[in-house]
Amino acid sequence: LQLSGHEAPQLLEAALARLPWSLPRLRSLVLKGGQRREALGACLRGSLATLPASLSSLARLAHLDLSFNSLETLPACVPQKCGLDALLLSRNCLSELPAALGALPALTFLAVTHNRLRTLPPALGALSSLQRLDLSGNLLEALPPEIGGLGSLAELNLASNRLQSLPSSLAGLRALRLFILHSNLLASVPASLARLPLLTRLDLRDNQLRDVPPELLDAPFVRLQGNPLGRPPPDPPSPPGTPVVPEMPRLLLTSDRDSFAVTPQGCSVTLACGVRLQFPAGATAAPMTIRYRLWLPRATPRRPWVPHDALLSGVLELQPHGVAFQQEVGLWLLFVPPRARRCREVVVRTLSDNSWSDLETRTLRPSAPPIRWPDGSSPWPVHRREVGRPVKTRGDPERGAGAGLGPAERSGRGGQEGEPESASQPPAGGGARAAPSGRAPALSPALFTAGSS
Repeated sequence: LQLSGHEAPQLLEAALARLPWSLPRLRSLVLKGGQRREALGACLRGSLATLPASLSSLARLAHLDLSFNSLETLPACVPQKCGLDALLLSRNCLSELPAALGALPALTFLAVTHNRLRTLPPALGALSSLQRLDLSGNLLEALPPEIGGLGSLAELNLASNRLQSLPSSLAGLRALRLFILHSNLLASVPASLARLPLLTRLDLRDNQLRDVPPELLDAPFVRLQGNPLGRPPPDPPSPPGTPVVPEMPRLLLTSDRDSFAVTPQGCSVTLACGVRLQFPAGATAAPMTIRYRLWLPRATPRRPWVPHDALLSGVLELQPHGVAFQQEVGLWLLFVPPRARRCREVVVRTLSDNSWSDLETRTLRPSAPPIRWPDGSSPWPVHRREVGRPVKTRGDPERGAGAGLGPAERSGRGGQEGEPESASQPPAGGGARAAPSGRAPALSPALFTAGSS
């Protein structure tokens, strides 16, 4: 049975109260929000904040999905469902899980992503049948040692939390195959993780690891990108009274995320499509949320190229539009090199007042050392695309492209990946950079290749 969490609370409560008598053998109940969107396109939470106690009499219920609602505490009837096999609580407002959750002996899948969890109950380690546990996108700073008692656990996702260390008891997860820990604050990891017999992937990207045990450093299933490996430790603490400059947060967004937060502290963001952004400290005066969505080239409303141009990327739209940045914002785009290799250049094209214009663009070879963030002081572009057009010998089609964006307001779309027919060619990285030139129009850069006809 599937019901919408956007129904009127009184109507939804009345319908749920009748379930035990109308559908006593019900095995699956889905009460999700998220089907409606606000003006900027973000999914809205459902109004569901609790469940009637009478649902505890649904003795055969095995699947319960309460995602994308307004739950602040877990309804008391949920831990009483002893036959529950799958429990989905993602995108609610939960700040803690009750200890009674450990009394679900049949539970094999538990998802509590994108909530406000800061701690986990030790009783969670009593879920002896649990095989998949997803706690990504919370505020967890530590794990209870009892988590090592999950002997059947095969997949554990703790990405995008605030974990600084891991308990040694994780060595007891002998059935673990997939362990996701990217985008935390880990400064160390236990060497015993390398000895988990079934582990096929250990994702430690974008943490604070300066050194890892040799067993993990050489393991083929470990991913370590985005860590300060080999770098010296930070300078010793400053004398009392000296202002402390915090390290810039780094965010690695997964495909199920459609927004990210930017604070005056700044941040470095990598989107699931491969576009990278860097907001330096002071870029915004107050915290703000940026939402994004991807557009396929054929779905783009305005054709930003002329007859001899070739579109090399999709479009990334960033909202809200028209927000002024106080500092230069860095942008790195991916694109597929044009097939025609002579007399062509890669340019970033922007949209302003319903007309497209080119930005000063620079390219980076894909074989170059790790690409540094290009500076972009711009009106956050409304559209960003990679395009090619005919020219006399300018640019190198085998390099990535960078464009200049002038200081101004934000709202944007950005280049993503190239067209399907060029997918077999290796993509190159492109940095878009804006040369300040007074007030820049509301831009929407796009990457094009150009060549004379």
